Amino acid sequence: MFLDPSRQCERGAPELLRRVQRLVGALMVAAVVLQPGAGQESSRLTFEAKVSDLGLQTGSFARNKKPDDIVQVTLPGHKIAPPRAVPLIRRADAKWASPESCVDSIRSANTAGDAAWILENFAPGDQADVRRLVSDPDLAKRNQDYYKSVSKAEIMALVDLREYRVAVLREETVQAKAVVVPLTMVKTPAGWRQTNALSKDETFDVLWAAVRSGGMR
Repeated sequence: MFLDPSRQCERGAPELLRRVQRLVGALMVAAVVLQPGAGQESSRLTFEAKVSDLGLQTGSFARNKKPDDIVQVTLPGHKIAPPRAVPLIRRADAKWASPESCVDSIRSANTAGDAAWILENFAPGDQADVRRLVSDPDLAKRNQDYYKSVSKAEIMALVDLREYRVAVLREETVQAKAVVVPLTMVKTPAGWRQTNALSKDETFDVLWAAVRSGGMR
């Protein structure tokens, strides 16, 4: 998916989600990772998930563990209460001065199906791969159809993982289905931009599985 390639394992997800990912318990097994974060040093969030929910089944968090074992990471971050709404905006109003404004631009570009705008939301190092995807009319249509079905989106938390900022998003569709997903961004000279850089990162994989299964606290 153009917006969030971290949704690599969502069952029933559009084919585009799986295409992007290709590019790019019981027993408590605590693997605590304390990362320094800009502006969030005093707050941390813990993410825990079953080994069976991890996407990287050959990684260190899953190795020599049973499917129902629990793995855990703790990262700098904070919940947003109440959650911050993600509005639909015009391209002329897009800004990338903050992670929040970047998320506004990402949702809006995907909903509009504007390929150039979608690319503009990505960090330069990601754009070549994404350009190939937005050039596929079938994948682009599936992506836009999903975003047009999202009736409400909000940011539930912001998390720091090394130099990256992860927004935890909750999306509701017109079919009354709600999903919680992480979206990764990085600060560039031109402002905050989306990136796929953590797609194969083991710590991010635990975070991804945790937010999908309600394991963020």
